[in-house]
Amino acid sequence: MACMGLNTTIGRRYPAPVDDEETRAWLALALCSSGRPDAWFTLARACGGALAAVRSGDEALAGHGASPEAVAALREAWDRRSIRVVERCRRLGIRVAALGSPAYPACLASISDPPLVLFWRGADPSCCAPALAVVGARRCTEYGERTAARIGKEAAAAGIVVVSGLARGIDAAAHRGALESGRTAAVLAGGLDRVYPGEHTSLADRILRSGGCLVSEQPPGVGPRPWLFPFRNRIITGLCLATVVVEASVRSGSLASARHALDQGRDVFAVPGPIDSPCSEGSNRLLAQGAAPFCRTTDLAAVDALSKLVEEKRRNGPANIGLRPVDIGPEEAVVLAAIEAGSVTCDDISAATALDGTRVLTLLTALELDGLIRRETHGRFRSCPPGD
Repeated sequence: MACMGLNTTIGRRYPAPVDDEETRAWLALALCSSGRPDAWFTLARACGGALAAVRSGDEALAGHGASPEAVAALREAWDRRSIRVVERCRRLGIRVAALGSPAYPACLASISDPPLVLFWRGADPSCCAPALAVVGARRCTEYGERTAARIGKEAAAAGIVVVSGLARGIDAAAHRGALESGRTAAVLAGGLDRVYPGEHTSLADRILRSGGCLVSEQPPGVGPRPWLFPFRNRIITGLCLATVVVEASVRSGSLASARHALDQGRDVFAVPGPIDSPCSEGSNRLLAQGAAPFCRTTDLAAVDALSKLVEEKRRNGPANIGLRPVDIGPEEAVVLAAIEAGSVTCDDISAATALDGTRVLTLLTALELDGLIRRETHGRFRSCPPGD
């Protein structure tokens, strides 16, 4: 696995990553948690706070249910490990936001198992709101990649922060689309001293330069181990008011993200895909299970906190931001021309274009997602004038 560090300037002076002992106490608890913060959060609450917990005697901690091994781990984390991590963060320009601090995102703090601390670079993560998660397959189709980029671009243009995981495929496409018109945030599985995959180092730098942020639950020095990605996924959805699954196979980690979002009480959308595409099998199954279909940015109006932004953007500009006829492929152009000429059903279009019916359905979905056609009753379609 290629992991590369972000660009840093030798000798640059960064602000202190931790502003008070309470934050370092939360950091010590987090260093003991191994991705499972619940028990340590419960201990801190029982002791009256993180700082009170690390200052409690062995007997008091044992009285709150801590085993001798847990007490020893906490002593080591408070006395030595947290100090080393703080110093490393200072050198790398990584800040630390503890649960309950002003920099910690309120949306994430409300989930049942929030990270005890967040490591971050770039913009204050509490300012990256309101946010929309866009997730999907690493091995995606051209249709999925293009759709993710369009969703990212339109959502960011409406003032929504697009959150994803910086992975290959759908994640990267969503980030790149958002960078065309607004801000995006990436959640990493490992520490912020390295980027995985390595080829996305320049993308991570662009996110920081554009006013976005990189966040992680893991301290610098921790690599992107496979078992950390499910924990990372709950942060992606926890930061956001809604999650859009663009493409997902039946065994995709994106389906786990959708479950996280539902458990967190957030809205879940899925982009319809061709019924014969393995990349869309999982996302189409989400639709069958009750996920809302996502075909255009105005679908986000169903999410109360996003509806005003979406409606304002709809009034002030066309929904198909930046889309021109030259942006679509030749087959899509043929289908669009057939609709404009009066072919309004899938069968009509197939007959007029000599394209296979399954291929026509795929192209119709792509055109609908691009805001160039509208699906009406009884399987009929019509073209949408600009701004319609």
